[in-house]
Amino acid sequence: MFSSTNILNVSKEYERLLLDIPMMGKKFSVLLSPADQEKMQANLPELTLKASTETKSIAGFKVIKHEVNDKKSNQNFEAWFTKDVEVTPNALSRFFDKNFGFPVEFVSFMNGLSVKAVVKEIKAGTVPAGSFSASKDFEEISIDQLMQMQGGR
Repeated sequence: MFSSTNILNVSKEYERLLLDIPMMGKKFSVLLSPADQEKMQANLPELTLKASTETKSIAGFKVIKHEVNDKKSNQNFEAWFTKDVEVTPNALSRFFDKNFGFPVEFVSFMNGLSVKAVVKEIKAGTVPAGSFSASKDFEEISIDQLMQMQGGR
């Protein structure tokens, strides 16, 4: 029905959401200011984690299982973290405290949906120029406009 790309630079408090909605023939770009990000905090999960002793290997990394509970939805799931690599939090992993390590298999939250993510590969490299902008075929809208389109959620 739609595809979304979330571009996030935690250290710069920069976030852009790109939405491609083929059935509407529309593409939207939403640049979230720090104030917008603060408004969105109310919609974010409140996670508590409890480490277990269970380990396995994912994408070549030794990972440790954690039991996770979202206090807001009372949803329970598991997440697997590694301390073998340090990765800057991204749009999917930002919900987890870096003290647990980097999540490599976990449930995340995006646009009101829960998403299961599994890391297949981690590569070091530079971010290509233009990665933090939208192409000209995206219409720039505010977060408030997006929320109105979603029925005010």
